[in-house]
Amino acid sequence: MKALVLITIFFVNLAHAENFRVGSVAPSLRIEQSSQDFLDQVEVKKDGKSIFSYKADLVTQKLLQKGLVQFKDKKQPHLVTVWTGGAHGQELIIFDLSKYDSKNKEAAITYLYGSAWTIDLDINQERIEIKGKGEIDKDNEVAPDQTLTFKP
Repeated sequence: MKALVLITIFFVNLAHAENFRVGSVAPSLRIEQSSQDFLDQVEVKKDGKSIFSYKADLVTQKLLQKGLVQFKDKKQPHLVTVWTGGAHGQELIIFDLSKYDSKNKEAAITYLYGSAWTIDLDINQERIEIKGKGEIDKDNEVAPDQTLTFKP
């Protein structure tokens, strides 16, 4: 019975775990992830109350990474998410929580980047660097390295 309780606690904590937190993000903010009808949903809660919610549009989109970033000179943190995109690619969606409107959830999307390749993020309080591959060069059939920068 004790093992069952420990396993249950592990999976409950896994659903609430963040991959990263950058800057002085308030401890009262928490990211929760859930799946319903085969669709992933990410939600930000403050003191247990939902202040942001986003559900994937496609059954094939799965949430891979999530975290809160408190940029300098911004009152609210940004939610940074990485989703699966296509057969082997990834999609980065950055949400500005201060622009969230429950009637127009996409108003909070402040940056969107899709790649046919995996992406890596280098995050600090001033910017996010997105490192990945560009489009395949037709001459040598190689995808060149690509670095993009997001600054709020």
